[in-house]
Amino acid sequence: MTVEKTGETYRVVWVVGSTRYVGTGIGNREFIAVSYRSGNDTGLALYGSDGGNWKGIWTYAGGRQVGPEVWKRQ
Repeated sequence: MTVEKTGETYRVVWVVGSTRYVGTGIGNREFIAVSYRSGNDTGLALYGSDGGNWKGIWTYAGGRQVGPEVWKRQ
């Protein structure tokens, strides 16, 4: 996944297997909230700074559960 600053927002791109998710994020050094899309699927993710990494949760639009995720710097 990549995060790129785009003015006051961020462009976030994940590639999971053969699926590509593209999102727009807002936040600062402590947190980032991302709305994302892949095909007809949309979702929301929230991450907090955790040392040099980011730790967060995500869900699809209309979801009733969240999934955990960690972004590790490389």
